[in-house]
Amino acid sequence: MKAWISGARFWGVLILALLAGAQFERGVCRVRHLEVPELSGFLQLVAFTCLIKHWLKLDSQQRQAPRVWDMGFFLVLAWPVIAPYHLVKSRGIKRALVTLLLLFGVFFGSFMAGAFIFRPAR
Repeated sequence: MKAWISGARFWGVLILALLAGAQFERGVCRVRHLEVPELSGFLQLVAFTCLIKHWLKLDSQQRQAPRVWDMGFFLVLAWPVIAPYHLVKSRGIKRALVTLLLLFGVFFGSFMAGAFIFRPAR
């Protein structure tokens, strides 16, 4: 595997890109009064769970940080707790907060961008 693909940073960027695309779609659907297609929501959930699991595995290996043992269905339900916990344990509180602020910025910014760009004309 290529060195740039095997790094946790690459998978972290993929997580942010998937999150940005999903939130952009949700913003567009919200402003157009549409529902997010079920297939799209399902595929996003599966892809996001797989990316989070792979990122946690690689990041834990690179930083010699202990991992949460149950990485199955528990990860689907508890990733909002597991990911920040891992960030704090592996990076410290300051870097974890910066990373989480970036995550929230991408989350809300892409939603707002989708809603703003595709708002109905008056």
